[in-house]
Amino acid sequence: MRSPRRHAALAEILRLNHLPDVLRDHPAAVMPYLVTRDTFVQRVHRGRTGYWHSSGGGVERFTSAELSDALDLLGGRSAAAFVTAGLELARRGEHPPALHVVDLGLLSHAGAPELAGLRQSLLESMVARNQLLNPFKFMHYASLAGLELDPAE
Repeated sequence: MRSPRRHAALAEILRLNHLPDVLRDHPAAVMPYLVTRDTFVQRVHRGRTGYWHSSGGGVERFTSAELSDALDLLGGRSAAAFVTAGLELARRGEHPPALHVVDLGLLSHAGAPELAGLRQSLLESMVARNQLLNPFKFMHYASLAGLELDPAE
């Protein structure tokens, strides 16, 4: 694993998807490790960095409506700009930021069916992506997508 730079952002650390070499000798421990890894890393990061970060994170807070309005200005007050950005991010495999952009677009353009359809498509792909890797993300995205989940047996 390459070492994260000092003061790395939480997202940068999580994207490293660290898997310790010791897991090769203990395959049964891989799934429990994956289930708890991100939450553990988030807690340790918060404990060591506090609320404010050198990148400026945590200093100012913006509502989703404020961010939506700012992005809408950039996109010329057009739902199509949010769709284009969401589709491009999805094409690149960046589904979480695509969903975030589309959700912000829906705040400014609630009646745009192309945004609602893209949102549902993104959610369904994120459910499929996380069903075997991250049960918490799986349940979260399934709930947002309105999917009915059978109880575990």
